[in-house]
Amino acid sequence: TQREYFTMGSTLDPVIEQTPCDIIVVKAGKQESREPIRRILFPSKGHSPHVKLAIDVVTLIARQHDAEVTILHVKQEGSSDTDAWKFTQALAGQLPGIKSSVKLLDSGDIAGSIVNESRNHDIVVIGATTEGIFQQLLFGAIPQKIASNCSKTVLMVKKDLGLQSWFRRWFS
Repeated sequence: TQREYFTMGSTLDPVIEQTPCDIIVVKAGKQESREPIRRILFPSKGHSPHVKLAIDVVTLIARQHDAEVTILHVKQEGSSDTDAWKFTQALAGQLPGIKSSVKLLDSGDIAGSIVNESRNHDIVVIGATTEGIFQQLLFGAIPQKIASNCSKTVLMVKKDLGLQSWFRRWFS
C-alpha cells in the first residue's frame, strides 16, 4: 500500500514516533561488507535540528574511518546557485579536520539524484525532513524514498524536538 512505502514498518513506526530521544535508523546496504568506509554521502537541503544531529553522526563516522564526506545539495527549479553554494560551504565548515567536498546538482528528482550519487559512496547519512504530518510520515518522503531505493547503507537521523516536534507533526 502507499502507506507502507512511506513508513519504516509496522514494528518500527511506533518506536520512532513515540521514543523521546534522538533516533538513527539504519537501513543496511544490499551487500554486507567488512570494508572500511572511505566515502560518505551527506545530502542536505537546509538548516534544521535534524541536520545538526546528522553533522554529528557524519563527523563521528568520518573520524573513525578517516573517510571523505561529500556534501550534496540537489537544487530545485528556482533556487539560487549562490544560496545553495553558501549553504553547502557552511556545512563543510561544520566538519573541522574532515576531508570534505561539495557537490550541487540541478534536478526535479531529489531522491533519484541522491540514490544515483550514492553509487560512488560507501554510506549515506541523511536527516529527517521538517515537513508536517500531511506532507510526510516519520522521517519524510525523500529520506524514505532514498532508503527504499538505495543499495548502500543509509542512516536516517531524527532529532527529538519534544513538544515542538509533536505539535509540528500534527499542525504544520
